Amino acid sequence: MNQPSENVKVIAEANINEPSTSRISKDKLVPSYTYSSWKRLRDVCRALQEAQEKTMLQRKNLDALLANEQEYRDLAERVKCEQVELQALRDCVERQKCRVMTCRMKLIHFNDGKFQKDMMTNKRSNEVIKIQEDLLKRKTALSLAKDNLLLIASHLAWRRRKMVDDLMHIFVINLNASSETRLMSSSCACHSIACIAGLHLPDALSFLGHSDIEVSGAIGYVIQVLSLLSRIYNFPYQYGMCFFGSKSTIKDPVLDETYPLYGITRNREKFKEGMLLLNKNISQLRWSFGINTKKMGKTLSNLQDLLFHIVNERHDTSSESVFQKPSVSYRSNGNVDISLHKCAKQNIEFNQENKPSKMDHLSLCRQTSITSSKSALVFDSSAITALTLVSPEDNESDGVKKISSMTLTNYGITSS
Repeated sequence: MNQPSENVKVIAEANINEPSTSRISKDKLVPSYTYSSWKRLRDVCRALQEAQEKTMLQRKNLDALLANEQEYRDLAERVKCEQVELQALRDCVERQKCRVMTCRMKLIHFNDGKFQKDMMTNKRSNEVIKIQEDLLKRKTALSLAKDNLLLIASHLAWRRRKMVDDLMHIFVINLNASSETRLMSSSCACHSIACIAGLHLPDALSFLGHSDIEVSGAIGYVIQVLSLLSRIYNFPYQYGMCFFGSKSTIKDPVLDETYPLYGITRNREKFKEGMLLLNKNISQLRWSFGINTKKMGKTLSNLQDLLFHIVNERHDTSSESVFQKPSVSYRSNGNVDISLHKCAKQNIEFNQENKPSKMDHLSLCRQTSITSSKSALVFDSSAITALTLVSPEDNESDGVKKISSMTLTNYGITSS
């Protein structure tokens, strides 16, 4: 019951503190507006409200325009960037066009060069074809010439072997001859009597007690056999021999001294030196045929062994056939003769083994092997006679041609 009365009091107190028209005096009261004024005020308020609405609308429109202008500027900036990029791309396209044009020019130039090279290649190919055809013709001609040459060389090698066989029958070497077969009867202390054509020639250490005439004659036969072998095989000796029958000599080209091969009692020292050089020539010839000489002093034994080797052996140490019968087959004629180059090479190696290192090998090979001017015997073989009568002053190549022509003519062979 007391609570509502208190609330009424509080409200009353609050109302006392608030202003109230009831407390305003009449002289302070302002007269109120008229209806027309109110209406005019209302119209003004409405117009003001409409103006505010228009202002808000214009502001919205202006904000929209400002937003559109920013977007336009962004778009314009993007367009500008795109234009710049487009211009850059156009410049790049122009550059690429220039590069393409340059490449096209290079391609045209390359095609022109390629065409010219193709033309040159075709021309060269035609020339190569012609050269190959010419080469084939030359190979055919060379093959025919080679077969012909091998046939002739085979005949020549066979003829050489036959000539050496004739030499063995003309200058018969007997290492154990009897007194009946000797041309000169003389007593000696030799156990085995080695004879050549009936004349006794002892070993190098057994010349004392022998006939000077018989020994010098036998040495002359040996010189003649070596001379003919040199002519047959075109072989240069290290020491030049001069054939004068029983008065033959031999020359040392290094010392430029001539040693007699006669006069055992009168010129014993020079005779021994000359026999040493003669045995060296025989050893050199044996070495060129692939035969080693263990005892150089056995002159006739070494010479007979060499002749048997030449006549009986079909192949020498260089695996080249020196003596073969004539044959048209290429396989059988592949190796027919001793090469002159190998012979000269073997001579140089032989000189290096037997002479000082300061010796001029070329001058030794060029020494005239035989300087005989006449022959003491008449042989049964016409080819051997022709070889003996060839003068030493003739050119070596001419002599070889004469020997070849004579040898081939004797057997009815004509060289083309």
